[in-house]
Amino acid sequence: MSEQKIHPSHKTRTAFDASTYDIFCEQCGCTDQVPGGLGKLVDPCPAAETRKGHTKITIECEMKDRWVPQFLALLQRMQFMGNMGSSRTLGFYADGDGDFRPKFTVDGKNIKDMETANPVYDDDCRSKNAICDVFYDAG
Repeated sequence: MSEQKIHPSHKTRTAFDASTYDIFCEQCGCTDQVPGGLGKLVDPCPAAETRKGHTKITIECEMKDRWVPQFLALLQRMQFMGNMGSSRTLGFYADGDGDFRPKFTVDGKNIKDMETANPVYDDDCRSKNAICDVFYDAG
């Protein structure tokens, strides 16, 4: 039986404060399995260098502190669903007449100046089981 090795695309460090793993990747969060081997650390890191047909972007966002947990939860769920291969409609309520007024830059550019996808409206939303005003289909 061959010895398992951590894939070189992972940026790992030892975790001294965890009881269920010893090593984790700082880029993607994959861990070894104690006991049981290296788990997904033997596979290429999903957060490593971009692959052909992929683009790596850096998004900066400024928003009121009270909205940050909800916004990050949406991003976490998007990543989770993609990693699990699961298709769902996710929602985010943006109280624009209240104090939800985020400001975004993408790779240093104002997001208003960037090419984006067209949203799906009304009847198309209902056909996707989306209960929302505007729907962006990433499927």
